[in-house]
Amino acid sequence: MYTHNWWHLALFLIDLDRTDEALALFDKRIWGVWKEFSEDQINAISLLARLELRGVDVSSRWADVASYLSQRLHDHFVPFLDLQYLYALARAGRQSAVTEMLASLEDRAEQAKPFEREAWADCAVRPRMASPPMRAATSRRPHSFSARRCPTCGRSAAASRSAHCSARSISMR
Repeated sequence: MYTHNWWHLALFLIDLDRTDEALALFDKRIWGVWKEFSEDQINAISLLARLELRGVDVSSRWADVASYLSQRLHDHFVPFLDLQYLYALARAGRQSAVTEMLASLEDRAEQAKPFEREAWADCAVRPRMASPPMRAATSRRPHSFSARRCPTCGRSAAASRSAHCSARSISMR
C-alpha cells in the first residue's frame, strides 16, 4: 500500500494542475520501489496515462515500465491487469510484445469457461478499437472473434447499447 497511497496523492496533484509534483512522486515514491510487483506496475501505468491525458510529456518512463512487463505477457490473472499491461507496452512501442500478448489473450479466451469467455474475448479485441496509439500497436494481428461489436464501446452488439455505452470515459484504475 505504500506506493499506492503515494499514487493517490499524485492523483490529487494532477487534479490541482501540479503535474510536475505528480511526476516527481512517480519518480521517487511510486515507480522504482518494487518494479517487479504487479500493483506498482499498475500504479505506474495508470499514473503515466493520466499525466499524458493532461498533456504532460512523460519522456522515457513508458519504456522503463514496459521493460518489467515482458514477464506478464501470459499471466492473464484478470482482464483489468492485462488491458493496462497492453496499454503500457503499446505506449512504449513494444509491438512484438503487444502482438504476443494479444495472441495469448485470444488463446485464453478460447479456453475460458463460458461465463468468463466474453470478458477475456473483450480483453483481446478491445485494444484494437481503442485510442490511436493502441490501435496502431495492435492492428497487425486480426482477432478470431466474429461477433458483431458496438462501435462505441466494443462490447457485443447483443448487449443493450444504453447499458454499456452511457459512460464515455474509461477508468484507468
